[in-house]
Amino acid sequence: MNLRIQKIADMINKGVVLADIGTDHAFLPILAIKNKKVQKAYACDIAKGPLEIAKRNIQAENLDGQIETILSDGFEHVPTDVDVVVIAGMGYYTAKDILEAAGKKRLSTCKQLIVEVNRKPELLRKWISDHHYTIDQEELITERDFDYIAIGFTTDYHESYRDDEILCGVYLQQKKGKEYLSYCDRQIAFISGVLAKYPHNDDYRKELLQQKKYWLEAK
Repeated sequence: MNLRIQKIADMINKGVVLADIGTDHAFLPILAIKNKKVQKAYACDIAKGPLEIAKRNIQAENLDGQIETILSDGFEHVPTDVDVVVIAGMGYYTAKDILEAAGKKRLSTCKQLIVEVNRKPELLRKWISDHHYTIDQEELITERDFDYIAIGFTTDYHESYRDDEILCGVYLQQKKGKEYLSYCDRQIAFISGVLAKYPHNDDYRKELLQQKKYWLEAK
């Protein structure tokens, strides 16, 4: 079981009903059940092929009484007894489309929403901020030299987040820690590299300089 799935499973509230949207091989629901984090889970995917593999994996663990596979486009066929929804391992725009198709009324039935996008977590934070939802968890996961960030949130009202919080994280800045400081250094190095190749004094350069300032302050 990879570190990313383990970390996301750790974020899930205990004793809930889980829906894993885009479950792929159902590794997350299987782990969450085996660790007694959840009492019941739905492994949901839009594609029949991965869902068949998920079903075989669930049966191999003798968990078909606790994990049900569901062919579903996003929330479309997800049962309403779900407390926690995880959307992980996909791009931001796909995750955003799933969230927006569900709408606030459906999202508000969930006690916990956990979303992990492959790149640009700041876009997800901006989406959450624009909807005045509340970020209550953030987890940085570095695996095979790639950084993943899982964000937990609810539909409870929150004022818009600051630009530095959207870029660098809300809870990650507060927790800091060695991994986060290394993550900040990687962001600073990347921006510095772009700046070195982009000498033009225009709005884009100003934006990059502001981003670099935020990352330096986040440390």
